[in-house]
Amino acid sequence: MGLHEHGLADPALAARLMNLTARKLATPVAADKVGKLFESLVTLTVRVIAEAHGATVGHLRSQDGQQEIDLIVEGDEGQVIAIEVKLSPDFKDSEV
Repeated sequence: MGLHEHGLADPALAARLMNLTARKLATPVAADKVGKLFESLVTLTVRVIAEAHGATVGHLRSQDGQQEIDLIVEGDEGQVIAIEVKLSPDFKDSEV
């Protein structure tokens, strides 16, 4: 498994560039985009907080892409927090 950083600088800017209005984002067709924009917003927020505390943020995905951890926060003293970002209230045990 490899550790790498990912994330979008500003998900609101991305939505604007894709011409995604609030009305369009509320449609079932945009559900996948909403999830990705939400994950970007969470990533941006976690990175800002982590940086303020001297921590780093990365992402972990298995080589075959079957397993991943959305965010891994590593503190300057070796502390580690894994974060799985979900917009939906429904999830499977295999997703946590």
